[in-house]
Amino acid sequence: MSKSLVSTLAWVAAIAWSVCAILPLGWVLWASLYPTDTPLPTKLGWPNGNLTLQNYPDIFRNVALAQQLLNSVFVTLIGAGLSVLVAALAGFGLSQLPLPQKRGPLVLFTITALIPAGAIWLGRFLVIRWLGLMNTHAALISYAFLGGSPVTLLLCWAACQRLPQDVIDSAKLETTSAWRLWWHIALPMIRPALAATLTLALLAFWNDSISPALYLKSPTLYTWPVGLALLQQFDKTKWSLLMAACLLVTLPALLTIRVVQRAFLQDGLAI
Repeated sequence: MSKSLVSTLAWVAAIAWSVCAILPLGWVLWASLYPTDTPLPTKLGWPNGNLTLQNYPDIFRNVALAQQLLNSVFVTLIGAGLSVLVAALAGFGLSQLPLPQKRGPLVLFTITALIPAGAIWLGRFLVIRWLGLMNTHAALISYAFLGGSPVTLLLCWAACQRLPQDVIDSAKLETTSAWRLWWHIALPMIRPALAATLTLALLAFWNDSISPALYLKSPTLYTWPVGLALLQQFDKTKWSLLMAACLLVTLPALLTIRVVQRAFLQDGLAI
């Protein structure tokens, strides 16, 4: 099989996969443009009336949803930033330990990463209540001080583990500060891993609908995913309004992936 044929087949497969991935989002966009007094479309087609963008400003006429969107932005930015900071520090520190000392934490992180999230909800709830953080946004951000998740910790450790040891040793001769070594040497060299960590953390905090339901009681403190669930329960007939809200909650994830695409692929391979 010639290389040109393989390349053509690869492009066809990529286009087919892209269409399958984008089609649901396109349907949500199409449905969000229907007037609220028309039935939800079951297939792509022109509605009986005119398409409208009125559903998008109508979302923010609900004061609770507007506040919940701000809450999501606040929790996501603070939580993701702290997660990346802690994961980068822990990963670099762990990579500098001798093998016998790092073996235990690595095994612990790996085991923790394999535990289903639902298995630790009760334990985390008891800890949050003991700390007095119930019904506060601090409860949603608290696990960022643990690096967000074991996966992000392992990701940063693996990136730091691949740093050239001769560069680290030379830097140690020039400076005695571990902070300067981490900031000026390690961080610039693990940017792709940091981008991946930041993406995982942003998506985890932005899409989290379980923690707000567990720890928050006041609707004004809820985040956007919980607000969408409440919108669906309280007004089940306005599907186009719900589709507009779903599209808005999806766009930040897509923009995040696009922004960090070059860091993922490295060496300028992003389109």
